[in-house]
Amino acid sequence: MANLPIVYNEARAELTEILDAGARALKPAGLALMPIKREMLRGLPDHTTDLILDACNLLFAAILSYEAALWEIEQADNPISLVSARLEAGKAEGVTNALLHGSTVPLLLTAMDYAPIAFYAMTKASPALHIIDRCKKFYAR
Repeated sequence: MANLPIVYNEARAELTEILDAGARALKPAGLALMPIKREMLRGLPDHTTDLILDACNLLFAAILSYEAALWEIEQADNPISLVSARLEAGKAEGVTNALLHGSTVPLLLTAMDYAPIAFYAMTKASPALHIIDRCKKFYAR
């Protein structure tokens, strides 16, 4: 396991900033589809589990948005639709990049440690984002 310290206040503030910047969170129907569940994070304090699930929620929403935007890019039949889809893809990739830097990284690495199969399944919904490879870089540090 990564055994990375989770600085609660910093991570909560960073998640709030990401949301304030326009990141989308999952709605209840999307939350039901998220592979990582509270039960998989057993043994962690409740406040830490909530924080990890919030980070995974944002990551999964970004993954779904990114893949939807890629599909819209391929289907675009006019320049306005194409630009709109590319902007959406860029925004989703930006959210992913933000989550993979700073104090939110330990949250995602902890999810990856406690629920490796579910985390892998979630991230493989968008192979183009290379989330697993990017997370592995933090273990090498």
